[in-house]
Amino acid sequence: MSSLEYNIHIFPETCNAHLLYPVEMMTQNLRERRYSDADEIGYHALIRSSPHPRLREHLYTLQVHASLIGMRACSSHLVKSSRLLNPIVKSDLARALASRETRVENIDPDMLVGKRFTYMKIFGAVMSEGIMARDGAIEDIPSDNERYWNIAGDSLQFFRSDRSLTSEYSVMIRKSDADYIIGYFKKTMVSHILRFSHGIA
Repeated sequence: MSSLEYNIHIFPETCNAHLLYPVEMMTQNLRERRYSDADEIGYHALIRSSPHPRLREHLYTLQVHASLIGMRACSSHLVKSSRLLNPIVKSDLARALASRETRVENIDPDMLVGKRFTYMKIFGAVMSEGIMARDGAIEDIPSDNERYWNIAGDSLQFFRSDRSLTSEYSVMIRKSDADYIIGYFKKTMVSHILRFSHGIA
């Protein structure tokens, strides 16, 4: 069995193999940096079926990774997926991308020091809040996955207390009411958001 084949034995019988297979394919393509393939798979998986809400959100967060983070652009597939989901989900990002009310920019590290941010999932679930201190620590976040921060090249990186890399953020979305830095958790490849309510600059 190849790494992309669906293994019925590791999922409950109530799960639908047809719907879960695209998630495995997208994750594999993201790990191999085949972003265009992952982006297209996510779009077609969303339009050809009406999956369970949690699975639908998982597909979209992987597609955000492929388009915004991987290709550094809001692809036509991502715009169409955003328009499909916007009427039925709660997501500021999906609404903004559906209407193209955004600007995609690179991250300026000098703009981050001392700023408070909300650490959240794409579909609005807030995980915590924190501040990026000048000494490289992340203050006020209780999770051990976000203890330190650093800029490497054009990416913002988060580390555990043992200095192992946990997540990476490489693109900024500017809106009229807030700025968002989009990244992903390395273990799952799923996209997360840092929301700066009053803007970064």
